[in-house]
Amino acid sequence: MLISEIVRNKSISSWIIYDVANTVFNAGVVGLFMPLWITGEKGGNDGDLGFPVALAMLIVFLLSPFLGALNDHVHNRKGLLFGLNVTVVIATFMIGVFDSLSVGLLFFCVAFIALNLAELIYNSLLVEVSTEKTRGKIGGIGIGFGYLGAILIVGFGLYIEYAGITYAFGFKIAAVIVLVMALPITLFLRDSRPDDSRSEKVSIFQATRIQLQQTFSYFQEYPFIRKFFVARYFYMVTAMSLSTFAVLYGTETVGFTPTKIQLVLLVGIIVAIPGAVMWGYIVDRIGAKMTLGWVLFGWLISLIGAVSIPWLGLTKDLWWLISVVIGICYGGIWAADRPFLIALSPKYLGEMFGIYSATSRASFFTGSFLWPFIAVTLGFGQPAAVLVLMFFTVIGVILLMRLPQRV
Repeated sequence: MLISEIVRNKSISSWIIYDVANTVFNAGVVGLFMPLWITGEKGGNDGDLGFPVALAMLIVFLLSPFLGALNDHVHNRKGLLFGLNVTVVIATFMIGVFDSLSVGLLFFCVAFIALNLAELIYNSLLVEVSTEKTRGKIGGIGIGFGYLGAILIVGFGLYIEYAGITYAFGFKIAAVIVLVMALPITLFLRDSRPDDSRSEKVSIFQATRIQLQQTFSYFQEYPFIRKFFVARYFYMVTAMSLSTFAVLYGTETVGFTPTKIQLVLLVGIIVAIPGAVMWGYIVDRIGAKMTLGWVLFGWLISLIGAVSIPWLGLTKDLWWLISVVIGICYGGIWAADRPFLIALSPKYLGEMFGIYSATSRASFFTGSFLWPFIAVTLGFGQPAAVLVLMFFTVIGVILLMRLPQRV
């Protein structure tokens, strides 16, 4: 019944399709092409990827609360989303055009910042395309469908290895896919505003400033929302870090070739598709909090396996199994914690998703800085960085379990 509604409803289907654009950039550009381009073609290391990502995330972190509040008041959210998507496409296309690592990293940072700001608006639009009873399912289906884009971009990555061409071509392919998959949500999504979504008596910027001031008193009224964001910060350090450095870990620590690591990534993505949909249904059945707890437990098992390969001398083929577990659990984070936030927050959802995005970026900043600092600057190596991620995950789980079960 839900599937037929998705097919008929252009708003829902266009929202789901947009996840392909997100996944293509995050999996293809951030998680695959940039690491291999930096280390394989430009002779760089973990720091050349991690520190620019950390800088980009710091900028997004500072802008997210403002954009989130603005998102609650602006008349045309789809216009904002379109402008940010165009920026992503142009900047991504330009990566690798010039034979300079620094220039390529600059374009990458611009694209990454724009994509993460666009994701804030996209997340808040989940309310427009779902009900309380279908929120988990639609979110999970969106994540699962988005992984089709990851399969496509990894396929292009394998072609690049086979044909012996540069990864600059991969960036251009990714830019085109993002453009095509971002168009439907701009053209077809119906954006209906809540009754209290904007003020007609004050300017947008005045209303934004007022709403940001109201956030502090709002957190006093609903303290468990603040606690949710703190818990999310800790467990997202792991999720964001692994999405960036897993390929480098597989090639440099595990010892896989670029071709083999892409095949491993492809397997993880394939199992992630039914995994994301499965977690969405589980959310609607047992609740977002318990679902998220099981997802994070899967992450801990994966991290233990990752550090066991080099430290215990286990076979590197264990990386295949770890990839499967990570793939199954990865989409479960967003399938569970987006509905959890919506259930916890009775109003100001635009601003709450702004803070939701800000916690992700703060986590991304932390992980992107700590990984190269521990592995490269301090010289402890990549397994030590994974051990630190385990510590952050455990703290996140403990804090999460202290929250009320609302959905």
